[in-house]
Amino acid sequence: MVSAPLPDVSAGPVSALGSVGGSDKGASASASADFGEVHLDGSAFFGVTQNPVLAEGWAFASFTDELIVAKTANATFTESADGVFVNGRGGLELRVLDLTTDQLVVDTYYDILGDSFPDHTITEDVFLRAGDTYVVFAAFEALAGTAANFSDTAYESKADMSDTGQLFIDAPPGTFTTLSGHDYSTDAGMSSAPEPSTWAMLLIGFAGLAFAGYRKSRRNAPIAV
Repeated sequence: MVSAPLPDVSAGPVSALGSVGGSDKGASASASADFGEVHLDGSAFFGVTQNPVLAEGWAFASFTDELIVAKTANATFTESADGVFVNGRGGLELRVLDLTTDQLVVDTYYDILGDSFPDHTITEDVFLRAGDTYVVFAAFEALAGTAANFSDTAYESKADMSDTGQLFIDAPPGTFTTLSGHDYSTDAGMSSAPEPSTWAMLLIGFAGLAFAGYRKSRRNAPIAV
C-alpha cells in the first residue's frame, strides 16, 4: 500500500498511471475520489511476445476530512472495499488523527486484496472527545501489473474497484460536524417515509387484518332464535 502524509482537507489526491512499452502489450488506469467513496480501475496485458515484458496499470485515490466534535461519544469508523481481480491486487488504509492532542488514534492498512481475497472491511471504534478536532484519512489502491523477461503465453492482469471503496462514520446524533459537510453515517440519505410500493403493501396488509377481524366477529356473534 502506498502511504502518503496527511494532506489538507480535500477530495484527493488522485493518481492513475498506465505504463506500457514495446509491442503487443498495454495498460490503463482510472481513479476518482469524493468524500465517502472512491472509484478505481487498473488493467494490463501482453500477448505472445519474445520481447521483455512490463506493463502496469496503477490507480490510487484518497480523501481527507475533519471532524469537529461537539459532544463526547464513541464512534464506529467502517472502511470497506471489494473488487474484481485477475492477477491484480488492491489495498485500503484508514488513519484518524486527534489534531488537538496530536495523537494518531487509528493507523490501519490492509493491502492483500486480490483473486483469493477480493474484499475487506476495516472497523475501528474511536472515543471522540468534545472540543477536539479529528483528521480522517482514507486511502485506496488498485494495481494491475505484468512483469517477465520472456513469455510464450498471453497474460492479463486486472484490478477493478470501480465504485466499492467507501467510508462510514456512525455516532450518536449531534456528536460531530464535518469540515466538508459530508454525512458519513451509514443511513445517510435514507428516507424515513415508506416508498409508495411500501404504502400499498401496508394498506393491503391492514385490509387483510380488518377482514379477518370482521369474519371472526361474525363467527362469535350469537345466533338469533
